[in-house]
Amino acid sequence: IANNIGRIARIFGCVTTFKAYLDISSQPSKSTALRSELQLSGVSCSQVDMFAFAVDHPPPATVILISGDRDYA
Repeated sequence: IANNIGRIARIFGCVTTFKAYLDISSQPSKSTALRSELQLSGVSCSQVDMFAFAVDHPPPATVILISGDRDYA
């Protein structure tokens, strides 16, 4: 999935940062394997605020947010 998202994101330009934020508390038995799989795909799993990204990367910059959380709608 991470590779497919990265391929689609490159349509919009060079991908300089690829971060994943996930709630692994609902599946603790799979958390280590999932984190390892994401890191092998080149995805950083650290907690970083999008505001910090915006401060460090002046326009033009594109952020792609994929979420199952309705609060982001």
